[in-house]
Amino acid sequence: MRLEDRSIEELINYIAENSIEKGAVCEKIAQEALDRIEGKGETEHEIKLTNLLGQIYLHMNRYDLAKIYLKKSIELCENENDFGGLSSAITKYACCFVWQAKYEKALEYFLQALQIDEKMDNQESIACQLNSIGVIYRRLKDTDKALEYWMKSLQIREKLGDKKRLGTVKLNIGLLYIDCDELEKALEYTQESLDDYRAVKHQNGIAKALNNFGIIFTQCEEFEKAKDYLEESLKIKEKLNDLRGVAKTNYNIARCYRYMEDYDTALKYLAKSKELSKKTDHKTDVRQCLRYEATIHSLKEDYEKAYENMLESEELSMEIEKEITSHKINLIQRKYEEMSEEKEKEISKLKNQEIPEKLKIINAQKSAIEQKTNLLYQSYADLKKSQSAIIDLEKKNTALAMAITTNHEVNQPLMILQGSLDLLKMSMDEDNLTDKQTKLIDRMEGSLERIRKLLQKMRDLDNLRFENYSENVKMLSLD
Repeated sequence: MRLEDRSIEELINYIAENSIEKGAVCEKIAQEALDRIEGKGETEHEIKLTNLLGQIYLHMNRYDLAKIYLKKSIELCENENDFGGLSSAITKYACCFVWQAKYEKALEYFLQALQIDEKMDNQESIACQLNSIGVIYRRLKDTDKALEYWMKSLQIREKLGDKKRLGTVKLNIGLLYIDCDELEKALEYTQESLDDYRAVKHQNGIAKALNNFGIIFTQCEEFEKAKDYLEESLKIKEKLNDLRGVAKTNYNIARCYRYMEDYDTALKYLAKSKELSKKTDHKTDVRQCLRYEATIHSLKEDYEKAYENMLESEELSMEIEKEITSHKINLIQRKYEEMSEEKEKEISKLKNQEIPEKLKIINAQKSAIEQKTNLLYQSYADLKKSQSAIIDLEKKNTALAMAITTNHEVNQPLMILQGSLDLLKMSMDEDNLTDKQTKLIDRMEGSLERIRKLLQKMRDLDNLRFENYSENVKMLSLD
C-alpha cells in the first residue's frame, strides 16, 4: 500500500514500531504525514508525530533537531492538557541533554516529568523517571543521590513485579557500587539483575549483566573469571547483532588481557572493537580504542606505534569537534533562514499597511542576525586555529617530558657503566694491554662521552624543533 493510501493513525503506528531500526525511512514518513495534516486542526496527530520525530532524531544523534520537534510537542501538549504526552515529550527532551553531556539541564527536565507523573499517579512512569534521575546523579558523581533515587525506583518496580525493568535498576545500582569500589555489593546487585533478566529471558539484559561481571572481576584481578563472563556476554551480543554492544565488550576483553600482560591478544580485541565502532560511526568509541592502543604499545615499548595512535586520536578529536560545530552552524543557519522567511512575510505585510518605522526595525533585526551568523563563522575559523596551536603545544610538551625522563633514567646506568669501566682499567696492567684491548677501551670511553654530551643537550633544551625521521614520523632535533 502506498503512503498516501494509509491513514495518519496507520502511519503513526508504523513509525512507533520501526523508528529505531528504520530511522531514515520513518523520518521521511513522519515529515510527509505532518505536511498532510498541516492546517487541518489534527492536534492529537500533530502531538504524536512531533514526539516521534524528536525520538527519531534523538536516536540519530541529531540532538538539536530532536529538541526542536520535542519542544513543539511539549507546547501542543500544554495547550491540550495532554499530561501523558507532555511527560513523554519532556522525558525525551531531557534525554537530548543527557547525550549532549548537559546533565544539570537534563536533571531539570526529568524532575519536571516526575512531577507530572506523580500528579497522574502513573507508577510505571514514576519508576522510569526515578531511574533516569539516578543515572544523572551518577554522571554528576553524586553517588548518595543516585542510590537514593534508584532505591525509590526499586521499591516501585518490586511492587509492579516487572522483572525486566527491575533488572535494569539493579544493574544500575551494581554499576554504582563498581564506581565506589564496593565490589561485594556490586556482585550482589549484578547477580540479582542477572537472575531477573534470566527469569524473563531478556537476552540483552543478560548480556549487560555478564559484561558487568567481567568489569567487576577485572577490578578484583580475577582475570580468567572476568574473561569467561565477558566472552559469554560477547556471544549473546553477537547473536542479537548488537554491534555497539559487541564493540564495547571486545574493548573490555582487551582491558582484561592488558592486565594479564598478554598485549598482543589485547590489541587483537581492540582492533575488533575499533572496526565495529567505525562501522557504527561511534567516533568517540573509536577514539577511546586508539588511546588504549597507544597505552598498550607504550607498555610494549613500541613508542612509534603509540605515537601514531595518539596522533590519530587527536585528529579524530578535531573531526568530532568540527562535526559538532558544523552541526550547530547548520542549525543556526536553518533558524536564520526560517526567521528570514518570516521576516520577509512580515515586511510584505507591513509594506501593504504602510508602516515604515516597523519595517526599519525588522530590517535592523535581520541585519543583526546576519552579523551574528558571520561572527559565528569567524569564531569557528578561530577555533580551528586554536585547536591546531593546542595540538602543537601538546606535542612539544610530550617531547620535552620524554627528553627529561630519558635524561633521568639513562644518567644513573651511565654513571654505573663509567664507574665499572674505570674499575676495569684499574684492575688491568696498562703496559700489558694489546692494541686491540686499548682500542676497545678507548671506543667505550668515547661512546660514554657521546652519551654524556647528548644528555647535556637534552638538559639544556629551550626551544624544541622537529625534523623528518621517516615518511610519517618526526624526530627531535638536538643540533
